[in-house]
Amino acid sequence: MTAELPKTIARFEVRGLVGLGGSAVIYSAWDADNHRPVAIKLLRDDRSMRRDSQSRFLREAKAMA
Repeated sequence: MTAELPKTIARFEVRGLVGLGGSAVIYSAWDADNHRPVAIKLLRDDRSMRRDSQSRFLREAKAMA
C-alpha cells in the first residue's frame, strides 16, 4: 500500500497499518475515550459495493461484538 495512512478514522487515532487483504484494510488505532488500543477494519472501496462482501463483513462485525 503506497497511500499515506489517515491520521484519524472517526474518533480514533490511527497508529499503523496491520493488514491489507483482498476485501479489507485493517488499521491499529487508539481509542482516547476509552484509553485502549483498537483495530479498525474497513472494506476496500472496490469491494464495498458488492452485496456479498457487505453481508459477510456485517456477519463478521456482529460476531466480533
